[in-house]
Amino acid sequence: FLLVKIIMRRRTFYLVPSAARKEVIGQLPPFRWCKKHLFVKTWPFTFIGIILLGSGIMASWKGGISEEYLGSITNKGSVDTDLTSANISTETIRHEAETIDNRPGALMSKITPTLRTEHAASVNQKEGNKATYPLADLEIVVGHCHEDISYLDDFKNCQGIHVHIFSPCGGKVPHFNNIKECVSIHQDVKDCGRETYSYFDFIIKRYGTLPDKVVFLQGGGSQENPELVMDISERTQFSNLTYSGLGRIVRDAWHMKINDTIKISLQDSLAPGLQAQSTWVTAWRSQFIASKKAIQRHPISAYIDLNKAICEHTCEAVQCTLEVWLGPLFGCAPYLFRGRECQTKMINWTLPVTNVTSEGVKKAGKEGTGDVASYTKQTTCGNKGTIYVSEAWNNGLLLCTE
Repeated sequence: FLLVKIIMRRRTFYLVPSAARKEVIGQLPPFRWCKKHLFVKTWPFTFIGIILLGSGIMASWKGGISEEYLGSITNKGSVDTDLTSANISTETIRHEAETIDNRPGALMSKITPTLRTEHAASVNQKEGNKATYPLADLEIVVGHCHEDISYLDDFKNCQGIHVHIFSPCGGKVPHFNNIKECVSIHQDVKDCGRETYSYFDFIIKRYGTLPDKVVFLQGGGSQENPELVMDISERTQFSNLTYSGLGRIVRDAWHMKINDTIKISLQDSLAPGLQAQSTWVTAWRSQFIASKKAIQRHPISAYIDLNKAICEHTCEAVQCTLEVWLGPLFGCAPYLFRGRECQTKMINWTLPVTNVTSEGVKKAGKEGTGDVASYTKQTTCGNKGTIYVSEAWNNGLLLCTE
């Protein structure tokens, strides 16, 4: 401001005729001229400028502009600020699976779930919900409508987790006792009739700030997998896990609506090689764990396209039959683990058997709680990683590691 003032004063002064200029200069020494024409009329602004300059120097000395302020600028005008404003810097979950007992029936249940959180940060919630929550090593996304999701309280506490409940239908969310401090409810998502829309909505908004692993669950997830919480707790102990289905029904899938051009286009671009398979083994039910790396193997535009197809119902089949190609979408399907560099062996461990009949088994009319796998097929393919597969209706497993 002072510089502009000087320039403007000089311009005004030089509009005066030359003789008058000389007379003024002769009567007022330069210092008195500056004092009269500049400082006297601008001292309040000069004083304020000096204070602001000093404050700026002190702020820089103490570490510069706060990250919170920068975050607020970066995310100004973004959608659903409770998700997009997160500046997550999560550590990889460091707990490797303990040595697996090779006795039949013993698997990852031997591992004690001990999720850790070594840091905490605040995340701004959307307008009208100003609560904050600690950023977690594991974030759980639940696609909810009117289902009973009280099973989430089986997590016992909030250590290392945060639960996002996407409830576009406005259904009743139960009162949680064990995890009430780490639950966020999101009702500003479109109601497109499918939980996968909520999954991809979360991915789109958090694409650049994803945690190392994300769990995606159906509202009625425990009815589809009675051992759901145990399976989540155990499988997330693998720091190198890339994908795992969380439906215990692992069996053959096939192409539905074979002339569905939109679905074929999506599969060709996002799951290469799938169209060439007449059948493929996969985990049924739309609930799974995916690592940040597995999610980011596709650009954010891919999830935008998927949500568009889901919500606009452009696929002939319901939600583009995503349930049976979520594994291939995230790079975890047996047909992807084939070739000369691959080695396969049968190992004598499986998921623990459940004594509760799942909804999938009931719908299929299977006897009792469904057939049980007595072994797991392990295939390792060079830099592709390893896939573990147990085909069963009771304790089926589909899991991939780097």
